[in-house]
Amino acid sequence: MLDGCFCFDFQKAAFGRLTVELDAADAGEVQITFSECQSGNHADPAPGGFRRAVVDRHQVSPGRNTLICRIPQHKNPYGNQHKCMLPPPGGEVMPFRYVDVQGENVSNVSCIRIAFFGGFDDEASFFESSDEKLNKVWDFCKYSIKATSLFDCYVDGDRERLPYEADAYINQLCAYCCDNDYSRAKRTIDTLFRQPTWPIEWRLIMPNVVEDYLLYSGDRASVEFWRDALDKSLLTEYLADDALIPSELKDNCNNETIRAIIDWPMPERDDYEIADKSLVPNCYQYSANMAMYRMYGDKKYLQQAETVKKTLRELMSDKGIFFDHADTRHTAVHSAVFPIAFGIAEAAEYPELMQIIRNRGMKCSVYGAHFLLEACYIAGDADFALELMRSESSRSWLNMIAAGSTIAMEAWSNEVKPNQDWNHAWGAAPANIIARRLCGIRPETPGFETFSVEPQPASLTYFKYRQPTPHGAIVVEYNANEAVKITHPSGKQETLTAAKGLFKLDY
Repeated sequence: MLDGCFCFDFQKAAFGRLTVELDAADAGEVQITFSECQSGNHADPAPGGFRRAVVDRHQVSPGRNTLICRIPQHKNPYGNQHKCMLPPPGGEVMPFRYVDVQGENVSNVSCIRIAFFGGFDDEASFFESSDEKLNKVWDFCKYSIKATSLFDCYVDGDRERLPYEADAYINQLCAYCCDNDYSRAKRTIDTLFRQPTWPIEWRLIMPNVVEDYLLYSGDRASVEFWRDALDKSLLTEYLADDALIPSELKDNCNNETIRAIIDWPMPERDDYEIADKSLVPNCYQYSANMAMYRMYGDKKYLQQAETVKKTLRELMSDKGIFFDHADTRHTAVHSAVFPIAFGIAEAAEYPELMQIIRNRGMKCSVYGAHFLLEACYIAGDADFALELMRSESSRSWLNMIAAGSTIAMEAWSNEVKPNQDWNHAWGAAPANIIARRLCGIRPETPGFETFSVEPQPASLTYFKYRQPTPHGAIVVEYNANEAVKITHPSGKQETLTAAKGLFKLDY
């Protein structure tokens, strides 16, 4: 009890409903505040932006009272209510952690939160390492995936409750590294083909979304079914004569203008200069065509990818440095990150590009952070990647925790994006980067039938990670100066005898 108020902390935020039970000596009114955020040791009744809070008042009678708290119906602020994912059966839900109960002559107060999760298996994955900060980041990001798993699709957060392609890309990779449920990913892909969103890069990332779904789930039938929709996502009809995608175009199917996003929110673009044809969207185009080629084997995709790569290198690079577009010599951090992450840059160019990335640091959004970390590991700079993931700077996951959030934020802070929500799974990139890049376990063929292990532990002296697959868990364990041990679902054990190994799944 604090300042005449009964205060409760569930330790972690979760989407749920709230019931309060209490004894009242007299008839009167009780005020219940429940919120994602805290202010002065109390549940914050007005946290701002799209952080959620409800102040609910109830009349009580003498004796024991059971109060079912009322949650207003969710409303999409941009008029897309008909597209929003519905809450679980039985009524509305909202994310909250803190509860204050205030009333005259009340006692024996208890709070019951019914939290909703989407059948998440906590035991499917496991990670620990010799670095406690990194362990804390993993736990935070894994819980972010669990806490946002209650809807039928991967959603962008509570503000909109809509699937977006870019959110889904990161969300699904994190989910695959934390659990072995692939049904939500499949529903999300189906939904996104029916209701695509406005950024050009988001359309172009769909082949990567589907390829990752195939590699982790093994569901070849769905990938064959989606081919026509994926072909449309390449936006081939809008290509210029030089095979590059414009930065803005009219989508003839949906009669809307779609445009390059680079990163979001806009201040997170590191002053990127967007032109009629820009580097970053066409890095996505290259990657999309390569994904199509790997999935379907049609050389037209490979030819298009090679043409895009050749054009970008001729028009938008010089001596290993890439530029925002052909008519500038400006290099935002994104123009160093995406050529590495998507395969436009050559290995010999990595050192200079990594120098740009190291100098700028996390000059991108929490979305862009996924690709920045990917680029670090692809370029072999695991030390800097680890430094970023265990950082306590204002642009870090530990800073999100320090701010009071237990689920990944949409942005690095409320100052960066005042209208952000505090339950945005695209901010949980370390949940997949730790698994796929630091521990280095990635499927090479559909359903993990073959997989590679390429650990990059940097300064860690120990880690152990359990990777879910459709056939059971694979465990990768690293101890400094010892061979990396791989344990198959069947119990069979192997060791990694080189920097990278390819293994056939035994189950």
